[in-house]
Amino acid sequence: MFPKMSYASSLKNSTERFSQTMSEEFDFTNADCTYSMGKHGQNVSFSEKVHNKLDFEWRCVVVVKLMGKPNSTNSFDFMLKGLRRKWQTRGGWQLIDLPNDFFIVKFNLEEDMNYALCGGPTIIAGQTLVVQK
Repeated sequence: MFPKMSYASSLKNSTERFSQTMSEEFDFTNADCTYSMGKHGQNVSFSEKVHNKLDFEWRCVVVVKLMGKPNSTNSFDFMLKGLRRKWQTRGGWQLIDLPNDFFIVKFNLEEDMNYALCGGPTIIAGQTLVVQK
């Protein structure tokens, strides 16, 4: 298992910890899954190891939306080009289209996600980009 670390260290090094989990061979055992009867039927619970494996790719994700008058400029291509101009990232990222002009941005590096969240206001075509984890 992982060495005991402080809460602050776990926040700083969360990607490193999950990277270790991802690079390890994954053997699903009976101990990784428990069943119990709940109020509305059977409950299934998974171990932290399983959660880390399943959640890893979605650790560095934000949801974005341009605030302003809805118009045709809120399209996928417009957002993709605008973000490429504004965010000079060290790693790659993907843009995923959602309904109602929302988008998911999936970063390869945690530091790029943190820049998107904390790097100041981003303005695209005179509209403020709202970024939320």
